[in-house]
Amino acid sequence: MVFTNKFEVIRTLMFLIKNLKYFKFKFLIPSEYLDNINKLEPELLRKKGIDTIIWDVEGTITEYRGKISDKENKFLTKFKGFNNYILTNAPEEMCNELSNALPEIPIITGYYHILKKKVIIRKIINHKKIYVLVENNKQIAIKKPINKLNIQRIRKPSVLLLKKVLFIENITPKNSVMIGDNTITDIFPANYLGMFTIQIKPPTNATSFPLTLRMLRHCEYILVWIFKLIKK
Repeated sequence: MVFTNKFEVIRTLMFLIKNLKYFKFKFLIPSEYLDNINKLEPELLRKKGIDTIIWDVEGTITEYRGKISDKENKFLTKFKGFNNYILTNAPEEMCNELSNALPEIPIITGYYHILKKKVIIRKIINHKKIYVLVENNKQIAIKKPINKLNIQRIRKPSVLLLKKVLFIENITPKNSVMIGDNTITDIFPANYLGMFTIQIKPPTNATSFPLTLRMLRHCEYILVWIFKLIKK
């Protein structure tokens, strides 16, 4: 677990370094902040012309490695009038648990096919796993299970992953919202692609996160604070 958490920190730093040429501090600032996910109301989104919601899970809907209880299920029911998706870095076991708890909401993860050098998007919906290969702006359904030796997981933060999800699901950025707790992982890629963004700050049950991830989050807050200071 400690190794995994350190890898999360390294991946975030590598993302920032890799995307320095595209980096603008304004991408770190969400369209809106919410201090509690339960304060989010459907009418707020409808007034802004939003028809699609892409949710983060841990720190947003649940605590770190949390499960969907009746409380979270009831909350999400309020948003049935929207196109809902969950884009998560959660491990496979948790993805399956999310799908069992929320069968009608696509649980989306991304993969990179090492041999074909192509992006694969997987959706779990109604207990079925659907794989789509993105090639030359075309979608190719993959019927057979993917050989795990030939793929690697694409995790947030990733502008490429989010961009492919928008393309496959035919989502218009200006009519969609990314709701998450993490500045770099959730807010930056969505802002870059022109989505409306809502950051949950502080995260849902912030103390449930490992120390390394909490320290990384505070570093992100400092970055945003510096930007706001400079902007003044």
